[in-house]
Amino acid sequence: MSQCTKCETNFVGTPENPPVPGLCKYCEIEILRKGIDAVCQLMAQSQGVTGLHLNGDVATWDDLRTGGKMEEWLVEFDDAVKILPPI
Repeated sequence: MSQCTKCETNFVGTPENPPVPGLCKYCEIEILRKGIDAVCQLMAQSQGVTGLHLNGDVATWDDLRTGGKMEEWLVEFDDAVKILPPI
């Protein structure tokens, strides 16, 4: 049994799903949710990625997200947003 370094609760993991060292699953999810939210905020305040095409054109977020021409870049991110919606 371990103790979470963030919330100080006791927790255990399983061999198939070991805990992040020092964090219970609730705190781990909270950190992941905040990270997803930070990226969503960045995306909301910008047009896309410059330099991805190596020609100076902007790869827009609509093109990079699920349903876009280059969706393979961010499909997993969009899946994560569905599971852990931003704050």
